[in-house]
Amino acid sequence: MTRTLSPAAVALVLAAAFGALTACSDDEPAARRPTGTAAGGEERSPAQDPTAAASDTATASPTPSPTPSPTPSSLPEPADGENAGACADGTCEIRVTEGDSVPVPQSYGLASIEVTGIDAEEVSLFGPLTRSSYASDGGCSMTITGPTATSPGSLGLSCPVGNTGVINDAMSVAVVGVLDGAAVLRIRPAG
Repeated sequence: MTRTLSPAAVALVLAAAFGALTACSDDEPAARRPTGTAAGGEERSPAQDPTAAASDTATASPTPSPTPSPTPSSLPEPADGENAGACADGTCEIRVTEGDSVPVPQSYGLASIEVTGIDAEEVSLFGPLTRSSYASDGGCSMTITGPTATSPGSLGLSCPVGNTGVINDAMSVAVVGVLDGAAVLRIRPAG
């Protein structure tokens, strides 16, 4: 014969057990009491208070901190150094800083490229336009201004580090690396 307890009997047993447990506890958790102090403030030896013994002898393990991603300690050495003139034929790899002007062939649709900003995440470039239609593949975000009656249009580019953007289906520009206000750009014909 199998005995089963009614739901009311189970509830009564659980209520009694819960009541007994809460009656034995105090309002201040053991972790917040001074070591060796029992509920009500009475002193207890480590043999009488297992939490005291544990807190006296336990050593907390340090929580490991996340490992930061490594930051480059130097820029890659560009093939053409700081010689911006090497870009005039449309193929170069140079180190630039803010304010540098980089000549590119007119066939790229730009008169030249000026470096207008460098931060840890992207390089900002600006150039006067030499034609009326322009396109970007999205590797660099592009802003076109003008033309107006008194000035040609211009192109602003924001190129993230590590990305390559194709401009006007003619020029490929890549930000190879950035460090301490300098960047390495790689400019090539698209394709």
